[in-house]
Amino acid sequence: MAEDIDDVARRKRRNKWLMAGILAWAVWATLPPGEIAFDADCHPQGGPAAVSAFVYGKWFWRRQMEALVAETNRLLALPAQREAQEAEEQRRKVDDRMNHLNKGDARNAAPDERERREEQEQSHRLSRLAWLARCQAEIGTTLGDGQ
Repeated sequence: MAEDIDDVARRKRRNKWLMAGILAWAVWATLPPGEIAFDADCHPQGGPAAVSAFVYGKWFWRRQMEALVAETNRLLALPAQREAQEAEEQRRKVDDRMNHLNKGDARNAAPDERERREEQEQSHRLSRLAWLARCQAEIGTTLGDGQ
């Protein structure tokens, strides 16, 4: 009989831990994500994001606004980072070209292909920035602060 009481007590403790674990997982799974979690129409994308928006409301939207601002800043900083990388690459190419010319090897880089790739990247970046701005406006309206 004492073993039955111990078994019942052990099961109750196990069930409490199991429920606590399930509850902790549910809270963790629905926490507002720190990265952008909505679709092209600026609505929560997927089940966890939709549940998080429903459960946490403005906190979810504030976190999404923070993620939008971070992504916008990252995209706006890309041209400056790219210019620094291109300046270093250009310096390296000049050095390489001078070495090759000294050896009698005139090598051409494909500037048309590079320019086309840069234009595509710029176009993608600008369309993403427009989408981010639209979503920021919608989230600002949702939060009621008119951002």
